[in-house]
Amino acid sequence: MHQLKLYVLIGLLLLHQVSIVRTTTRVRHQRSKRQLNSKEMEFNNNANLVQSAQWRCNVPKPRLVYLNEATGGVPPTSPDTHLYLDATVLHRCEPAFGCCTPPLKCGPSSTAPVTVTFKTTRMSTRVDTYHHVTFLNHTQCACRPT
Repeated sequence: MHQLKLYVLIGLLLLHQVSIVRTTTRVRHQRSKRQLNSKEMEFNNNANLVQSAQWRCNVPKPRLVYLNEATGGVPPTSPDTHLYLDATVLHRCEPAFGCCTPPLKCGPSSTAPVTVTFKTTRMSTRVDTYHHVTFLNHTQCACRPT
């Protein structure tokens, strides 16, 4: 029992030491940050530069695409027809998905057709119908003029 108390006491002392070290490190970091000149501070605080590098316009990113968005409307259905899953995930190159130097914008440089099957059920007869819709999947992105 005494050993357990001793271990708990040692653990608490270690936690207290870690807390003191963290506080000291934080204070030193704040002092060194104040010593930087304004241009260095501006550059160091610009996390956007690092994030921009991760969002280069070259690889398409997955995006939810709705059936009516890609075809201009859903398959012809009657009011008692239920459409299951009216969207699919495709890869896209869009201005918001990749960084380009203005006035260029990220867009597809190559595409490939993808056929997706959508199911509808006519509720009055319980008859299923399958609709095959071809989408263009973006396979490569590039910075392009707008």
